[in-house]
Amino acid sequence: MRRLPRIATALLTVSLILSAAAAASGTQDERGGPLYGAKQVVKNLTSVSSFTFAPDGDIFFNERLTGKIKRWDAATKTKSTFATVANLSGDNTNELGLLGIALHPDYPTTPYVYVYATVVRNGAIRMQVLRFTDTAGVGTDQIIAHEFDTTAGGGHVGGRILFGADDRLYVVTGERFDAALAQDLTVERGKVMRFDVDANPNGTLAPDGAPVFQGGSVEDDAFLSFGHRNSFGLGFDPETGNLWESENGPECNDELNLILESANPNYGWGPNGACSTPPNRPKNTNNSGPTPRVLPESYWRATIAPTGLAFCDGCGLDAAAEGNLLLGAFNTGQILLFDVDAERDDVVSRTVAYQHTRQVLSIERGIDDRLYFSDGRAIFRLKPAA
Repeated sequence: MRRLPRIATALLTVSLILSAAAAASGTQDERGGPLYGAKQVVKNLTSVSSFTFAPDGDIFFNERLTGKIKRWDAATKTKSTFATVANLSGDNTNELGLLGIALHPDYPTTPYVYVYATVVRNGAIRMQVLRFTDTAGVGTDQIIAHEFDTTAGGGHVGGRILFGADDRLYVVTGERFDAALAQDLTVERGKVMRFDVDANPNGTLAPDGAPVFQGGSVEDDAFLSFGHRNSFGLGFDPETGNLWESENGPECNDELNLILESANPNYGWGPNGACSTPPNRPKNTNNSGPTPRVLPESYWRATIAPTGLAFCDGCGLDAAAEGNLLLGAFNTGQILLFDVDAERDDVVSRTVAYQHTRQVLSIERGIDDRLYFSDGRAIFRLKPAA
């Protein structure tokens, strides 16, 4: 098993280590490629974990280890500090720190910037979603929009956040190195969660989850799915609105999941999960909790540490990419292209689309619909091969 390197610019580190699960249709071999190239857009960055685009093309990005939220001005090509998260917890030996970032769907009219961070409060490391107000380009009025019901240690804290077309904030959490908690519907660990950011006048997040959890779960319905190990990738299919998730497993079975709003959205990671067989892959890491269990659309026998993902929707690459999903990998530095079927709920094949020289972290769609990715030191735009 390849372990993740301890480098200051990496989002994931040796304590993150890899993913969990496998596909109902089996693995797909990586074919062909690399199909595309990349152009550097923003350089000389420090431990950048995630980024997002403002409507004017400016890029907000997080420095995982410094706690600084920065903004790159698309017109002047200059960087400035928007805000700094105080009491941050995170270093080169773990995956904690300043992680996800998202702008309010009505930004800048509603001038809120949300980030996911691990911070020290009352002597304990806490997982929080923080909200800043953009006041003339400076982040002010920091509030704790949500503090998760768990302390944080070395890893498995998740941290990807993004808004859907429904204007809800989607958040993925890890199970904090306790597989049983991914199946526990009373805790916010190993879950994909959904919140209404506008319901509460004080700015705290209001739960907005799947019907199966009504009246019984923590946060009274915040959970959209459960049975997840750890994740750094969430992305919506612009054609269907379906949510896809990448997930890190143990020493096997990294996976790509389609998150379904079903009567029992259990993705199967829990205390029975192991790389040994039987049961056969992918059920060996998806065999805990109530049935039915949702198996991944694609998986890897050897771990690649999947990270960010996004769909090509007018992204300017080629016909092979159009309408399909691209996903980054930390271990291999690859961006993979997944061809989805006509119903857009299954994977037909996967191809090496681009080979980067370092790890790949976040992947995002820009306001120009092009696809961008980060590697900790810079932000790049995918482009057709020369």
